Amino acid sequence: MISYIASSRIDRELRMVLPVPVPYNLRRRFPYEQLGQQRMILLLYALFRRGLSSGWFDRSVNRISLSTNTGALGRLIFVLKGQEPTAALVLHMQSTPFSESDLARIMITYASQVLRRALPMSKEGPMKLYLALPGHAQVPFAMQQEYEPGVEEGPDELPESRLGRQLAADPRLPVWLAEFTDAADLFHDHERQRLVEILSQLEPEFVLTSRLDSWLAQHPDIKSLFFGVELITTEQVLRKMLGDFTVRRPGDEQIGALASQLTETPENRRYSLGLLHFFGYPREFLQSLGRELRWREMILKGAEFKAELDFAVLDFLHHKCDMVSRVMLEESGVRIAEPAKQALLPYMFSRMAIKYIKVRKSEMLREIASSGARRDFYEQADPDRIKADLIKRATLLASGNLSPGEGRDRIRDEALMQVALDQPDPAELGRSFDEDWEQLKPVIRKMERKLLNYLPRQPIVILDDFGSMDEGNRFVRILKALRLRLRPRRGRSS
Repeated sequence: MISYIASSRIDRELRMVLPVPVPYNLRRRFPYEQLGQQRMILLLYALFRRGLSSGWFDRSVNRISLSTNTGALGRLIFVLKGQEPTAALVLHMQSTPFSESDLARIMITYASQVLRRALPMSKEGPMKLYLALPGHAQVPFAMQQEYEPGVEEGPDELPESRLGRQLAADPRLPVWLAEFTDAADLFHDHERQRLVEILSQLEPEFVLTSRLDSWLAQHPDIKSLFFGVELITTEQVLRKMLGDFTVRRPGDEQIGALASQLTETPENRRYSLGLLHFFGYPREFLQSLGRELRWREMILKGAEFKAELDFAVLDFLHHKCDMVSRVMLEESGVRIAEPAKQALLPYMFSRMAIKYIKVRKSEMLREIASSGARRDFYEQADPDRIKADLIKRATLLASGNLSPGEGRDRIRDEALMQVALDQPDPAELGRSFDEDWEQLKPVIRKMERKLLNYLPRQPIVILDDFGSMDEGNRFVRILKALRLRLRPRRGRSS
């Protein structure tokens, strides 16, 4: 029978599995296929869970659950009324055009698992089977016109589907059934009749990219976990404006002039909006800025800049922790096994991130680190908690209840899985971890001293007016050209 993953486990998986968000361009579609199967199902789960509180479903629906790996269909999302399912979502990542045969295979696979009691079926009538097609797959026009999700709210706005009954009566059904290796044993006599009955009760509905785009637009916090905006402005223009992105050390005279300018400003001309500090401006002027919508939006852009800068620092520290951990562990000659080896990165990164949060004294930064957008972060940098998470992950991977990640994550997950297969006892894995961790402590102290060199100290960013760049009105010309470039053309939407 199907088993569901606890919501707390999924939330933790969202924090652990997500990499740096996949970039998208505002003029193009979201690159869902770049997320991969595992992250895409988490995105759909997050949207469906939000939809539960947004009124997408009937009021009697009270739960959205994510299943463990079901084999051929992967992880499934279930819409539940109490303990009874009313709908299931299947993710199909195929990049080639979606055909009737593909639809038949998915529905037959689900129905056969219901027949084996491996998957649930609604007991109160027909059951919706949402088919998410996030790649370049294109549903045949006739199917799309009749069954594409509506553009209003959520999945429950979709029209009733007749594809289940059509498939059960389709003369090609025996051909599709024959594709199953166990067809001779399963699909005959009363079992075949029962399978046809199950197929006729399934109501497939397509969740296409246009609908996914609409849902993400309604929930930007979910969008920001998985995607980041790709700037449209060319890098060449930005380089001209910012001086080729070179990092320069300001001279003592420049720093002294700035310090004098700040300290000589009268006290009645020093104001703060929390994020921005103003020196020399009258209070009435600053109050007028706060009343104008466009200035409030610009101040919010400043908050976004600060958040992005802090995120970039965390990303930089994560990269350095990864590199230093691997290099110094190799140089030390200490030989340890998984999962203690994998605990080094989250432990060292958490230590550095906590130090940076204390330096910045920023609640925003703490939220960025712990929100799930930055992986490998533990607020207490507690090796026991990291150990428990890694051992649990190893156990889930070995049992097949968790699929390995992709790329480098897959290599790490496969190493964890092998350890759990070699030693299935979690308690024994814990004892082995403690022994390895004790050997690592001298190496960890050396790593921390090395990593402190990469930690920002008393960081301050000051926005200049670009006056030093304005040689021969060059900066004015650049801004003028940029305004013309971004000005909406007549007859086209902005």
